[in-house]
Amino acid sequence: MGFVEKLHILHSAWNYRLNTEKNDIRFLLELNLRGKTVIDIGANRGIYSYWMSRKVGPNGKVIAFEPQPELEAHLLEFKAAFKFYNLSIIRKGLSSSAGSQNLFRSEPGSGGASLNKSQSSNEWQAIPVEVITLDSYYDEFMDVAFIKCDVEAHEHDVFMGGRRLLERDKPCLLFECHHDQAKKKELFSYLTSIGYDGFFSFKKGMIHFSQFDRYPYRRENEHHRNYIFLHPDFIKRHDLKKRFYG
Repeated sequence: MGFVEKLHILHSAWNYRLNTEKNDIRFLLELNLRGKTVIDIGANRGIYSYWMSRKVGPNGKVIAFEPQPELEAHLLEFKAAFKFYNLSIIRKGLSSSAGSQNLFRSEPGSGGASLNKSQSSNEWQAIPVEVITLDSYYDEFMDVAFIKCDVEAHEHDVFMGGRRLLERDKPCLLFECHHDQAKKKELFSYLTSIGYDGFFSFKKGMIHFSQFDRYPYRRENEHHRNYIFLHPDFIKRHDLKKRFYG
């Protein structure tokens, strides 16, 4: 990876931290994740992996899932350039069952690539990718403390395929959810059924997920936001009750 590309990644990482997703990345960096295992699902070009790798430190582990074949070389160069020896890259998608699925995207490396055809347009290409469940790594991934998931409306399937791991480790979940997906309530209902409660940031406060349709999105043309779902055990371990419940 050349100097210019490395500089571009640094610029993107800090832009996310200071602007695009400042509240969510600030929350991530405030958690005690040193030495823990964290998972970046839909890693794309590694912006979240950058902050996650720095946060968990040399004794922690970052597992990055990214099924787009063209991004594997980029992520390997990214790992070497920043000396993120705690980062492992898995070129697979995650879903509710293992097999092969079509990934729909507007172009190679697209940040909007999705396993949900409803998210695509007729002009998008479909490429076959290998998918697996998060629970397939149940005996391999231990002490998972944090999961970031951005898979363009496939989050419900991802978490369904990781139920055993979620129930065992009770990690913090940071995920993107589209408005149409939120209205269906399937994802929210599933997570609450296994003990989670959720929030999203608005200005300087945290709003309960049940109020999702009462607050505007960041921009007029946006119809999605990030949600933070927490298990009571995680809230207790990290002393977060006051922050989320006042």
